[in-house]
Amino acid sequence: VISRFEDDLWDFSYEASRFPTNVKNYARKLNFETVPACFRTAAKIMVLRADLGGKRPSSSIRKDFASLKPFLRYIERLGVTQTSQIKPVHCLNYVKASKEEISKKGKPLTKGALEIRFLAVAKLYQHLRGTPYAFDHPWPASSASHLAGNTGKDRRQCERHAKTEVIPDEDMKTLMQWAKGVLDRAPQILDLRDGKNSSKSVYCRSVVEITTACAVIISGLSGIRQHELGYIRNDAYRVVDDEDEVMYFLKSFSSKTDEGLTEWLVPELVVAALDIQKLNIQGMQEALRAEVENLKETDPFNPAISQKANNCDLLFLTKGKGGINALSYGTFDDRLKKLSAKLGLSITLASHMFRRTFAVYVAGHELGDLRYLKKHFKHWSMDMTLHYAWDDELFNLIADARGTHVKSLWSEVLNPSQPISGGTAKNIRNLRDRKTESARLFKDHQTMIESVSPTVPLRAKPHVFCTSDRENCSGSTRIDMARCGGCSESIITRDRHGKHWIENYAHQIEMKDVTDIPLFVEKVERDVLVTENVLRDLELLEEAQQVVELRRAG
Repeated sequence: VISRFEDDLWDFSYEASRFPTNVKNYARKLNFETVPACFRTAAKIMVLRADLGGKRPSSSIRKDFASLKPFLRYIERLGVTQTSQIKPVHCLNYVKASKEEISKKGKPLTKGALEIRFLAVAKLYQHLRGTPYAFDHPWPASSASHLAGNTGKDRRQCERHAKTEVIPDEDMKTLMQWAKGVLDRAPQILDLRDGKNSSKSVYCRSVVEITTACAVIISGLSGIRQHELGYIRNDAYRVVDDEDEVMYFLKSFSSKTDEGLTEWLVPELVVAALDIQKLNIQGMQEALRAEVENLKETDPFNPAISQKANNCDLLFLTKGKGGINALSYGTFDDRLKKLSAKLGLSITLASHMFRRTFAVYVAGHELGDLRYLKKHFKHWSMDMTLHYAWDDELFNLIADARGTHVKSLWSEVLNPSQPISGGTAKNIRNLRDRKTESARLFKDHQTMIESVSPTVPLRAKPHVFCTSDRENCSGSTRIDMARCGGCSESIITRDRHGKHWIENYAHQIEMKDVTDIPLFVEKVERDVLVTENVLRDLELLEEAQQVVELRRAG
């Protein structure tokens, strides 16, 4: 024994596998005398639990330990003498104090340094749960990343996320059509498989194909990580029916950020896939239970018994040389690789692609605005929506994708050759005209996009770009498009929106034939004038009038 729990100096020097050869001896030790005496036991428990199994690299242990010390010293100055006395207000005050702190270089702490500090507090909370030293969640409606100001903006995160390829639209369409087809055929496949004359090969192929299809649907429509997919059990989801609408929540376990048991809002198709997979995997679950019982009889002290017993109600299992185990990252990726070749996809699929692709689809969708999610959940704050429906990494991915999507929209709007209309059109024309003073503030067109996109909200509807921050807007659909044409917060472009306004114009002209409802006639006349003004700005009025004449001619 080199070090004991009660020692104030823990020496890891003899664990060579933890250290590169160039690490000096002093860096292989943890000195708990640098922690206030009243918090040393709690700090030791955190390090011990974080390092359970002795597999973490020393750099991670030392970073967690070093990042925790400023917090413990801070709360000692507040008069806190036990970690169990720590309250959320202490933690939020620590966040404020850290942001005001000046480093030895004479500058405020960077966002990256702040996030590391706040993560250490979150880890202390996680690892002290269930002990006499436990305390309340430091920030129940937020996260270390968000409090540090890194949410969706941290450059290193963006670079890391950029390494993950987004599944192209055509490939995603092909993939989901295949998966939905397997799901639709699954009941018949399972009936044939479970028949008395079914061969072993038919059984194996059906299990693999249905499992892969269900995994594709769940991953593609939820954005969960592969290990979270592997943790899904028989009690896979819950249903919330509030009369107005039915919501489905996928249930699993996340170990990436010590989240533990958690949920994700998912569409009904995910639930259908879960129900099919329950039927599909029953035989393998029964075989795994038999395997566990056999091990108990033949080798009662085998350490694999506990792990296999814990896997008996998992929905995603695979059979290999080591018997039946949870579906691994490598096995799922291998199946996706073969599926890519089978379907003739333009890329080779990998499980982590689903997460980023999901984020891109949410960010770019008409209802992908995070404000919609807040309204959908009826939460008092966006952080509450994220706390119950998302995980932080997924939110960061969506925020990053949303930023990229909005920049592409502004690139269209600020294109000088693009005819535009709407209430904001005049200001946009001035902004993109290089002769105006406002435009000369920017070095070039790209700088203008980079500057405007994060500061002015822009939502894309089929018929309009909307700069409004209001949630309840009656012009958000094409039912009453003319409201957007006359709105002070609208931007309408020819290339993206022109065809919808031409169609609307033809429809309005047809409605002019209705003359027996005075108020309706007045509204149609107003809408025709608004629509004509929009089409005139877009240089499409003549084309729209030709469409009307062609329809009249039959």
